[in-house]
Amino acid sequence: KGGGKGKGGGKDDVSGSSDESETSSSGSASESDDGSGEQDARAGADSDDGGAGGSAGGGSDDEDGGDVQLFRGSAAAARRKSDARAGDKAARKKRQVRMEQIAAFRRKLGIRVKGEGVPEPVATFDAAGFGGAIRSRRARATILGNIEASAYKEPTAVQMQALPALLAGRDVLACAPTGSGKTAAFLLPILGRLCNGARKRDAGTLREVRALVLAPTHELAQQTLREFNRLSHGLGLKGALLTKSTAAGAGG
Repeated sequence: KGGGKGKGGGKDDVSGSSDESETSSSGSASESDDGSGEQDARAGADSDDGGAGGSAGGGSDDEDGGDVQLFRGSAAAARRKSDARAGDKAARKKRQVRMEQIAAFRRKLGIRVKGEGVPEPVATFDAAGFGGAIRSRRARATILGNIEASAYKEPTAVQMQALPALLAGRDVLACAPTGSGKTAAFLLPILGRLCNGARKRDAGTLREVRALVLAPTHELAQQTLREFNRLSHGLGLKGALLTKSTAAGAGG
């Protein structure tokens, strides 16, 4: 019997062992539940991360679209710069060709110039710049008509270069042979300025000196006056030769 008890105790032990096993199993189940919770938490975190990743992925797509748009804008800007460079290159080439043509034209006529930004020579009186220098169309037409009626059918070499420079308001020191047309080269711009400065009500009534031409000799002064009268015909301007006698008369 004692052994039976012992066996019973053994059964109790087994039972106890079974209880412990159950407890242990419960503990395992509890741990399993906790583990599943952690797994659920991790899965939720992973899901959140996935959502964030998806959002980040979506943002990346948007940024890619912005990059594409930016790239397109950069390409368009590059094309514009390339076109501008090509246009500048073509313009420089055109200017170079034009300068070579002007230099050849001057060499052909024996024109030598010094200075900065010297205006281009002109081949005709119409191209000399009277249109921009003389505001009155009537005065401009009158001057061109007087030129046609004179001995000048086309500008001489000194006139080709001096006229556009003087009409542009530049100071000019010209040197040319006798009979080359120097007188008309400076008288025509003077006429242009006088026509621009005179008002209609003052035409023919002004008695003041509005332009003065200095000549080294009496003969050259007379020649200048004759040229002035011929070129200013019909403009209402009057020229006079200043001598000692006229100066004395003016003073009296």
